[in-house]
Amino acid sequence: DEDSFIEDPAELLGQKYHFKIAIKNCEINNSRYSKGIYVQHKTIGDEKPVKTNVVQDTLSPEFNYSRIVTLPSLTQDHLDYFESQSITFFVHACQVDTPPVASVKKLTTKELREMDGQMTAPMLRRRNTLVSSSAIVDSQ
Repeated sequence: DEDSFIEDPAELLGQKYHFKIAIKNCEINNSRYSKGIYVQHKTIGDEKPVKTNVVQDTLSPEFNYSRIVTLPSLTQDHLDYFESQSITFFVHACQVDTPPVASVKKLTTKELREMDGQMTAPMLRRRNTLVSSSAIVDSQ
C-alpha cells in the first residue's frame, strides 16, 4: 500500500524505527580456517561489536543469526548515519598451523599457493597471460 513508502526520510523523524540484520552463512576456502568461525559487526547504537556464535569443523558455516535493531525515536543524527555510514561485517576464523614439511620449506609463496590450490582464477589467468605473452615475444 502507498502509505508504507516514505518519499522524504525526514518524515520518519521522531518515530520508532526498526531494521533487521541477518547473517545466514558463508563459504570458507581453506580448511585450516575451519576450527572456529564467527562474524562480527557494529552498527548505530552498539557500544561494542556484536558477534555470532562460533561455528566449528565446516567450510560452510551456517550462522542463522538475526537481530532486530530498534531506535525508539529517529533523530537527524540517525538519518545522517544511514546516509553516510555502513555496517561492516568481519569474518574471524581460528587458524590451525602445522609445522612445515621439509619438502616444502624452500618453496616460494607462489609455489605454496599453487600447491595448496589457493591461486584464484584471476591469478592463474594473469600468470598464464604473462607466460603466453613472453612466449610470443621470444618467438619473434
